[in-house]
Order: sequence, then structure tokens, then C-alpha cells
Amino acid sequence: MNIYINFLRERKIAIFLSASNYILFSILGIFIARNSAANIHYNKLIWNDIFIHNMTLGLMLTMLGMISFGIINTSLVSFNALLFGMSIMQAYNKYGFYILEKLILPHALLEISAIVIFSSLGYEIYYFIKYLKDQKQYHLKYICVLFVFGTFLMLVSSIIESMEVI
Repeated sequence: MNIYINFLRERKIAIFLSASNYILFSILGIFIARNSAANIHYNKLIWNDIFIHNMTLGLMLTMLGMISFGIINTSLVSFNALLFGMSIMQAYNKYGFYILEKLILPHALLEISAIVIFSSLGYEIYYFIKYLKDQKQYHLKYICVLFVFGTFLMLVSSIIESMEVI
């Protein structure tokens, strides 16, 4: 267990960058949409459709982040967070806290946590190059564990989201 803690400590900058980016752009989205309201068109979706959609985003964040040295995953997270902030503010302006409590908050924390994990994995190329440069052994199994954990969060989030009703 201590090995996993050390692995996460080594990646604290990537995790912090991903999380702070999401928070910053969510707040920006809230400020942009502070005076607007939008109608919500609620569509009941099946959990596996939600899961496939969310995992597509997760894979894009990880893979495109690795090939772009973190540029694309940072951009995708920024855009996703901006839309999230705008959506929650518009929903709040139109429907009040009830809609946030019933349709967004129950699954959002898990989904956002998974997005942060997948985005931080997109910076993994830096650590890989560092390990090659320092001639250290690179441990792919820890990356796999983090990826599986992010996938688990997305799965639970998808199931919760599919069960939400107005």
C-alpha cells in the first residue's frame, strides 16, 4: 500500500494541475452563466450508454494527453469544466437548488474525480521520460491500478446518473 502512496505523491503535481484546472474553469463557467437560465431537457439514459460516453472522454484525456504532452487533455478538461459550470448555474437560475440536488450532485463528484484521474494520467508521458532519463524502472502496474480506479468511479457514477429522476 505504501508503494501506491509514493506513486501518488510523485504525481501530485499532475493531479493538482488537473483538479485545479477543473475547479477554475467550473467557476469561470458559473460566472459566465450567472445571469442566464436554460431549459433542461431531461432524457432518461441507460447506465451503459452513459458509461461508454464517459469512458470515451476518459480514454481521450489519457491517450491524447500523452501524445500531446498534456496540451489536449488540459484543453478538454478546461472546456468540459466550463460547460459544467455554465450548466449548473443555468439550471440553478431556472429551477433552483432542487435540480442540482436531484440530477447533478449525486453523480457529479464521482464523475469529476474520474475525469481528474484520467486527465492526470494524460501527463504520464513526463514521468515516463523522467524514468528513462534517470534509468529507473517504470512501473506500468500503478498506472493500470489508477486507470482501473478511474474506470470504477465512472461506472458507479454512470449507474447513479441513470437512476436519477426528477
